[in-house]
Amino acid sequence: MPVSRDELVGVVLAAGAGTRLRPLTDELPKAMCPVGDRPLVDWAVDRVSPHVAEVAVNAHGSQRALIEYLT
Repeated sequence: MPVSRDELVGVVLAAGAGTRLRPLTDELPKAMCPVGDRPLVDWAVDRVSPHVAEVAVNAHGSQRALIEYLT
């Protein structure tokens, strides 16, 4: 039986340390690093959101900038 969009929740994984993106991630969480004109997390949320009712983003507790940006 097909599942409707209203029954789905998408998850964007954004809790990585971003060590391979240093020095960019010395100042920002990996998900906040710019890709083109927007933070990476925006691209991911925009890609998932048309297919689900809600989108959850996991963030490491020490990523204050990301948490504040998303709320």
